Formats: sequence, structure tokens, C-alpha cells
Amino acid sequence: MNSFKVSKYIQLALTILFDIAFFTILIVEPALRYAVFSNRYLLTLCIIMWAFSIVTLAFLVSDLHKILELEITHHELNKEAYLDDLTGIPNRHSLDSVFDEYESSDSISKLGCAIVKLSNLIEINNDLGRSSGDEAIRVFSDIFETAGESYGFVVRNGGNEYLAVIEDCTDSRMQEFIKGLKAAIEANNMNRENIQLEIEYAYVINSDIEADHMSDLIGAAYKKLGV
Repeated sequence: MNSFKVSKYIQLALTILFDIAFFTILIVEPALRYAVFSNRYLLTLCIIMWAFSIVTLAFLVSDLHKILELEITHHELNKEAYLDDLTGIPNRHSLDSVFDEYESSDSISKLGCAIVKLSNLIEINNDLGRSSGDEAIRVFSDIFETAGESYGFVVRNGGNEYLAVIEDCTDSRMQEFIKGLKAAIEANNMNRENIQLEIEYAYVINSDIEADHMSDLIGAAYKKLGV
């Protein structure tokens, strides 16, 4: 799509340059201008060429407009496919891109994986209602995404489960992420008396377990959490 769009821009630029050059020569050369307007056959030929040029420009502009619409549609479809409807953060389908990025054992050797559960979501739903539960998910998702964005990749893996893939991960770096997440949750709980967030979590660092595949790394974190 990008190469097709570039080719259309090149065609448009060349067509505009041709028209500018033609009319510039016609303006600066009185003899040529006189010859064109005094000869009906030459004038007819020029009119046909001008009309063809205008139609070409119209089709090029129309094609570029359609390309822009297709790009917007493609972006929206990707957004719907890979972002969680309720929270707007990456969903479980976006894990495919993570698997592709870290498919070799060499690329995952420095990764860590944390599984975090919003552990009191059922209580919030039961005590305050489903709408409050959805609000708790949205609030926690914002906190989780903000806490993890500088460390790697975060995703809502469905329900009350969240996953963070930490790059260049050491135990201290993972602890730093967890500490920041807990601090943000505590700050939220101090400002929201009605919805209190509680979490449980587990993490693994690949330098410790030496997993060869992302699925093994994530599975080890789930197993450690007891899910």
C-alpha cells in the first residue's frame, strides 16, 4: 500500500510539473501562443491535452483520497482487533505481535514476564455492581499501562488478568516495576474511597529459567501464580 501511494504521489507531482512547464512556456513565448490560438487544429489538440491533464489530476486526487480512506479503515480495524474494547489497552490478540518479535531464544533471553491479577474484582462486582467492576478495570488498566510503558509491553489478557513483558529484565528492574505499580495503586486507593484496588502477582525472569519460547516464559509466570 505504501509503495502504491508513493507511486500515485509521483504521478501527481509529474503531472503538475508538466502542466506548469507547458503554461509557463506558453506565457513566455508569444509566438507559440499566437500559433496555438491562430490554428484551430493546434488549438483543438491543446484543448484535448488540457482536458486529459485535468481528468488525470482528478483521478489521481480521487485515488489518493481512497488510499487515505483505506488507511484509516485499516487503522480502525487494527485498533478493534488488538485493543481491548473496555479499556483501550492491548488485548490478548496483540500477544501475537509479541510472540513474533521475540520468537527466537536469543531475543527472549533478557526478558521477564509478570502476571498481575485484579484480585478483588469479584467482590467489587458483588458489592458495588457490574458498572463499578467495569470502572475498576478501566482505572486499573490505566494504572497498569502507565506503570509498564517504560519497561516493555503490557496487555489485558482477559477478565482480571494482566501481563507485562519487561525488556532487559533483571530482578531489580522487575522489582522497580512492581514497586511503581503498587505505589500507583495506593495513590488511587487514597483518592477513591468507593473502589479499592487489590492485586496479586507473580513473575519470572528468563535468565533464571532459560525458556526457549515466549509461550514457555508466560506459562511459567502463570504456573508460579497458581493459575
